[in-house]
Amino acid sequence: MSGIFRDDRGRLRAVPGAFPPLLADFLETDVRENPGHCDRLLANLAEARRGKPFEAYGNLYVLAAGPDGAVIENGSDETVPPLRLSLDALEQALTAWRAAMA
Repeated sequence: MSGIFRDDRGRLRAVPGAFPPLLADFLETDVRENPGHCDRLLANLAEARRGKPFEAYGNLYVLAAGPDGAVIENGSDETVPPLRLSLDALEQALTAWRAAMA
């Protein structure tokens, strides 16, 4: 998936044009370059597909996922509308982010 790059400081970045802005920020601030965390989120998504919902709390966001999809909410600013995603869309973004870490 295009839209993931390293900036001039070597940090992994997600382009808001390729991702919804809230998802891009979630990847950068909560998933960061932590392969273990990304792998856990992907494993939890697989469980959510099988009917086992989960929540994950990060630096700024709360991710809730179940068999019907995922919601990312800003945990510190209620005025920011939540982002609703299909499990496929979230899995695709996390998989691309994880591959870019390598």
